[in-house]
Amino acid sequence: MARRRHKKWLVCLLSVMIVLAMMPATAFAAPEDNFSAGGQQFADLQSAVSAAAAAGGVVTVLQDVSVDTATTVENATVTIDLNGKTVTLSETVTIGENANITIKDSTAGAGKITGAKNPLLEIQKGGQLTLESGTLENTGTNGTTVRMKTGSEFLMNGGKLLNSGSGKYNLLVNGGTATITAGRIEGGNNAVYAKSGSAFVTIGNKPAGAQQTQEEAERVYVSALYIGSNTSNVVLNSGTVGKLTSGSFAKGATINCWFEEEIAASRLPVGTKLVETDGHYVIAELTRDEAAAAIGSDLYMTLASAAASLRDGETLTLLQDYEGDKTIEIDGTYQATIDL
Repeated sequence: MARRRHKKWLVCLLSVMIVLAMMPATAFAAPEDNFSAGGQQFADLQSAVSAAAAAGGVVTVLQDVSVDTATTVENATVTIDLNGKTVTLSETVTIGENANITIKDSTAGAGKITGAKNPLLEIQKGGQLTLESGTLENTGTNGTTVRMKTGSEFLMNGGKLLNSGSGKYNLLVNGGTATITAGRIEGGNNAVYAKSGSAFVTIGNKPAGAQQTQEEAERVYVSALYIGSNTSNVVLNSGTVGKLTSGSFAKGATINCWFEEEIAASRLPVGTKLVETDGHYVIAELTRDEAAAAIGSDLYMTLASAAASLRDGETLTLLQDYEGDKTIEIDGTYQATIDL
């Protein structure tokens, strides 16, 4: 009887050991094992970032974790390695003055920082954020994934910015300089919003040839672009833009990217036209034979766009017969000449 009890006890022990062996290591992780930095482990992101800043090192995410408190970084250079894990934020991560933060994922790219807070991350004056890989995602209502203030800098060399909720913006550039050389920015009504006159946005590297290649077009993707002010500050070297939701391009603007949707002629730079080719749209030079009207040496694809651009003392020359029922409006405060 004793031997039979011993066998039953042994079978139970082996069963428990098998179940424990099959469970993931994170099931036994203590809260203080959420992050590692400087040879130590921490429960909260703020403590880990502070330790990494002191050591000039890296914060590694050790397990999927929810962070319920705000995190602020100032006067520090820190890399956050998502390590294939998900960090869910309830409060904003603020990148303050003299802070240089790099976010990457050393695994296959499943690492993510997500949350519904508006904004999810904010870069203040003197702060810099670089996204190398991994995903930053806002899931909230009217939420912004990354918000930039005047004097801030955002560099995107890979990874993704996503807005999977009902948010308006993915990258909101209130001011500062945003340079996007690789990766995808998707979701939200306006994936990239260049809002103010102090906002500088550059998408893509300059193409190797006169026109970008398919590979260069696929390196950067922005689902929607909103130009709010000072359009000369937006440079589209390469990549693909889904659509232009608002605003217009300045005369002489650099636009070498592809577009997925048509753009109204009134939003194109002076002297250009939109051409459909191989399933996408590109902006090309407009010739005088193609133009509907001219103001001096500036050519316009439509009479309406020319009329809207007419200023005091200028002469608008009609280059093509106009047929249509659209009202052509000219600002009555100007003294201008119409040459038919």
